[in-house]
Amino acid sequence: MAVDEALLQQAALENQPTLRIYQWQRPTLSLGYFQKFSDRLTHPPSLAVDVVRRLSGGGAILHDQEITYSLALPVAHPWAMQAQTLVNVVHKSIVHWLNRLSNKSATNFSLCEIPKKQAASDEPFLCFQRRSPGDVLWIGHGEHNNNHKVVGSAQRRRREAVLQHGSILWNASSFAPELTGCGELLGKKTPFSQLINTLIKVLSNALQLEMQATIVSRQAIQTANDLHHQKYTNPLWTERR
Repeated sequence: MAVDEALLQQAALENQPTLRIYQWQRPTLSLGYFQKFSDRLTHPPSLAVDVVRRLSGGGAILHDQEITYSLALPVAHPWAMQAQTLVNVVHKSIVHWLNRLSNKSATNFSLCEIPKKQAASDEPFLCFQRRSPGDVLWIGHGEHNNNHKVVGSAQRRRREAVLQHGSILWNASSFAPELTGCGELLGKKTPFSQLINTLIKVLSNALQLEMQATIVSRQAIQTANDLHHQKYTNPLWTERR
């Protein structure tokens, strides 16, 4: 989380877009920026894992058998200040990617267009049990007949840049057993390294950015270290609501 915020600052100060795709060293629950810390008590399976608070909003995500991405775009990018457009562009590219992975003529994945309207206080605790415009859904067929949300994203905006966080749920976690991932729905056991390599190409084309593999700059690492110690490991941030 600290690195992602550092990349947001870098996008604003240096006009530098960055796509970061990563996984977590151990199962971790990330709370959305506006969620109450005490709400995690409503989900007993995840109480055993570490908890952090994201800079972006939305519901809680159990980061385990999934792929996390963050996209930091400076204001100069044509979609940086168009919130729903940015979500749709990224998610449509993921929909095409997932449908190609299915190797079937049927279209299994699509965008959520008509979400169920709920008051904020009535929304489920977990992100993948909520519905928002542009979410990626599995449209059930046969054995998996229910619709499942498999990709969700949220944003944090600053005047000069935007950070979009997203999660691609691939397999069920024992800490959130009620959720079903893309791998199970597709019946595939594709290595994460292979998935990530193809995902980078798909997102690069969708965002009309020429991606170049690089390491995080020394300045961004220093910023991330400061944020890590002062903010993201501080209970005043994690338990702030």
